[in-house]
Amino acid sequence: MDADKVNPASWKTMESLGAIKIREFFDKQNAHCIVKDYEINVEESLSKNSDIYEQMIKQTVLKK
Repeated sequence: MDADKVNPASWKTMESLGAIKIREFFDKQNAHCIVKDYEINVEESLSKNSDIYEQMIKQTVLKK
């Protein structure tokens, strides 16, 4: 996963869910800005944050 460095809402959310920053670089091909790359263990994150996710899922209304 990645996020632009100028978008702290995205990378702080990833960090709060256990993501580990693996590199930070200037992406001249796509984003044309500094990008932060992250790895996240999804199973571990879901396990540690299941109470948050379960509440969000219960509140979600699917549209047909």
